Amino acid sequence: MTSEVLLMNLEAVVLGADSAVTISDGEAYRVSQSGVEKIFVIDDSGPIAAMIYGGGDFGGLPWRTVFGQFKLQHKPDIGSVKAYAKAVIAGLSDITGLGLTPHTNAEQQSFSAYIRGFLLDYAAGMVKLGWEFARPVNADIATRALNALREDILFEAVDPITATDHTGKTRDPLPRRRIEAGQALTDYIYAHIGTTLSEEMGRIFEGAQYPESLVREVLKLAAESLLLEWLPEHTYGYTTGLVIAGFGAADALPAMVSMEFIGAFGGTLKYRILRSDSPSAASEPVIVETYAQDDLTRAFLTGAMPEYEHHALHATEDILLAVIKEIGGTIGQTNRKLSDELVKTLRPIAQMAPHAGLHVARMERWHRVSSKLGPLLDSANAGILADYAQKFMELPVIEHELMRESSVARPISILSMERGRYQTYRDGAKT
Repeated sequence: MTSEVLLMNLEAVVLGADSAVTISDGEAYRVSQSGVEKIFVIDDSGPIAAMIYGGGDFGGLPWRTVFGQFKLQHKPDIGSVKAYAKAVIAGLSDITGLGLTPHTNAEQQSFSAYIRGFLLDYAAGMVKLGWEFARPVNADIATRALNALREDILFEAVDPITATDHTGKTRDPLPRRRIEAGQALTDYIYAHIGTTLSEEMGRIFEGAQYPESLVREVLKLAAESLLLEWLPEHTYGYTTGLVIAGFGAADALPAMVSMEFIGAFGGTLKYRILRSDSPSAASEPVIVETYAQDDLTRAFLTGAMPEYEHHALHATEDILLAVIKEIGGTIGQTNRKLSDELVKTLRPIAQMAPHAGLHVARMERWHRVSSKLGPLLDSANAGILADYAQKFMELPVIEHELMRESSVARPISILSMERGRYQTYRDGAKT
């Protein structure tokens, strides 16, 4: 794995990364190796840099080679950072255009990993509704889980805290953006999706009887998802993160674009944009982003580690739902209609209240941190910002050193950028 940070203010951008990478076949084989480069300058004049996490190579090719070829074939006047991100997506979509040849099975492996992740997301939804692996699949559960997955694929995730406006009306969900795809992807999907879906369903459902009437609907949704900026959650080592940041010739201020992807197939990189932004003097003069194994840095910023939040949320929700069920059962002994209405009304509250409490706690911690740290980062030049990035990176590195875990490791690499120049650091020393 890895751990990384981006710090950006109105005049400087800093990227920081550890040097460990986890090599995995997506299943049982996993090994970590340190000393790996993850930050690459792709435009010296801007400057603009790329930072990767999650994937140690692309189609079997080292990232230094991939970005080296990209840099050779693209003039340093593409324009904005967004334009650079678009050019990188195009280059990774068809790596042969950069004069490189991926390993023979790269395309099919990426496609299989995507379909497997799609089906694992689907299976996880069915488990939440009561299905058990290797047991026959109930048609009602399968249909409800498929509808929930469809909502997740077609629309952006909705924050339960901000799902309603000031009048209490639920906001309309935002449709996901479509990816730029050509006929080659359509042809690839048509040629491979049936066989791949069948093979992966056999692996995941382990021979469990699945409603034949729903197979076509599953196939249609899988095909539709391939054309949207959506990635499955359950990809187990196949997702790579990419951050493009720096000073574009067409940008007044520094900018950044972050994304994740699962390889390329049919001449198209299967990606989703996470954030595309620039600092703003009026609203957000400082941008702080952490990536990959960033539990401790997120805890510093928001007050608790994600795993702790996950367990606290679910435990609180389960307790509230159990109390509501007990109250409903007591009332139901004398008034069934009132009991059903009460449970129906209180259940969404039990699900939303823990999220609301966590949101308030996060905001309190973030306000405390940002009120003290924000002005310091806002006024920092590139060199001082690099010092802060080094400190941010020390948190996950020290955590992994204490736990004797090698998936995040020294040396720490830092790249600081101001318009027209950049400086690299290794474990705090200039290189």
